[in-house]
Amino acid sequence: MLCPKCGAEVRGEDTFCDQCGYSLKKRKRTFLPTIVTLALILIAAGGTAVWIVMDDHHTLEEVWAQYQEAQNSLMKENIAKVQSAQDAQGECISEGETAEKQEADVEETESENAQISEQDQYILPESNSRYLTDSDIDGMSLREINYAKNEIYARHGRKFDSEELQTYFDSKSWYTGKYEPSDFDENYSGSMLNAYEKKNAEFLSEKEFSINSNGYQLDAN
Repeated sequence: MLCPKCGAEVRGEDTFCDQCGYSLKKRKRTFLPTIVTLALILIAAGGTAVWIVMDDHHTLEEVWAQYQEAQNSLMKENIAKVQSAQDAQGECISEGETAEKQEADVEETESENAQISEQDQYILPESNSRYLTDSDIDGMSLREINYAKNEIYARHGRKFDSEELQTYFDSKSWYTGKYEPSDFDENYSGSMLNAYEKKNAEFLSEKEFSINSNGYQLDAN
């Protein structure tokens, strides 16, 4: 065996060269990277970078597998972030839609309540949409029958010569007096009243005078 420095012959068990003093101890192989950095791979993941280092310990296939694993991990992370953002946006939209629906429901309920309240102000709410029968007026007073008859005309804005009737209908939220009595009777009654209203007005008038031949006496008090 020869000294690698001076070429003198040395024995295998020698630790130093007798001629030049060179250390003959075997050096442990330091696995410093033969190629310090094989690649720097930047993936558009919010500025995240993946460093892949190739050294004496790993083959190219192993390094490539590491890269793919890191890339997949980042992709999953990014997908999770996007999904989270979409979920948050969806929740905002859902909350907005819920608020709008609740508001619409409130408005609808208020409208229905208003309609119910208005219907309560009529003596016979359906006198303009169906034919009345004896059961509809069963138990009604003579005055109520008279008011119900004139209610048919009041729906269309007829005013009344009777102070009693005018005061009564003026108290109703649905009523708006537009036409003088004679003007309405001559020019509008025939065209404004539908078939139900015309028939029901006759029906109520007949019932009123069948109970009392003079009918209900307005402004008697």
